[in-house]
Amino acid sequence: MRPQFYWLSTLAWIFLLTIAPVRAANSRGVRSVNFRNFTYQFSWLEEKKITLRRGTAPKTELHDETELVSVQYHDFDRDGSDEAIVVLGTNCYASCWYIENYYVFAYRQGRVQQIFHEVREQPYGLIVRGQALVIAAPTWFYGEVHCCPQHKQIDKYQWRRNHFVLASRRRMIDRDGSYKITLHPEQLSK
Repeated sequence: MRPQFYWLSTLAWIFLLTIAPVRAANSRGVRSVNFRNFTYQFSWLEEKKITLRRGTAPKTELHDETELVSVQYHDFDRDGSDEAIVVLGTNCYASCWYIENYYVFAYRQGRVQQIFHEVREQPYGLIVRGQALVIAAPTWFYGEVHCCPQHKQIDKYQWRRNHFVLASRRRMIDRDGSYKITLHPEQLSK
């Protein structure tokens, strides 16, 4: 065989071997994203972005440390690729105590995109129910003391076509003073 053929075939193999890891990383989609070292759109007072390093972001004058609480994966749009559900928790100063930022990220057109974001004070949590996200948290009405919420709220965000929509909102008076909500399937179906 000719030396040119060997040189060209060697060059082709080098090209294929260098591009294969890039394609493999992209094929993993959102699961290949390191959410422990990531910059998020953040909703708390004046802050617009927050960057986590090794799962935490330092204190600021507005709040204490922010940390990555959880990352879950679910295929909301049923396209065969998972979306990432990310929860960030922040201890706050003054009467707020604690907030959680809830995100959903998708991997589209070769990059990660935020497709959902909500924030709640003193939340009871977020659960995935089928193609829906359910967030439970206290809520306040005008004139209520911030330290002691008197109402509970459950918001259900349903995946429709290509985004999440608020499908239902239930508010309840906290008659027993427990300030807790246990999420039962019958509450989520309404």
